Amino acid sequence: MKAKIKIKPCPFCGMGTIKMYHGVNDITFFLCQNKECSALVSFGGSKQVDKGVVEADDPLKNWNRRAL
Repeated sequence: MKAKIKIKPCPFCGMGTIKMYHGVNDITFFLCQNKECSALVSFGGSKQVDKGVVEADDPLKNWNRRAL
């Protein structure tokens, strides 16, 4: 049984459910599902995912690191 990943709510609207997905070049994105917000977030870092493209080593940890 796969464990459910817990993702904090949107830091911009505070109420949107967040969808985590892999986009272009396999970069991890977080998208707020609140239609009035629709924030789209990714994290830069040191992990190279493609030539000239980097992201955080653990984007989910970065997303959940902040206070509510």
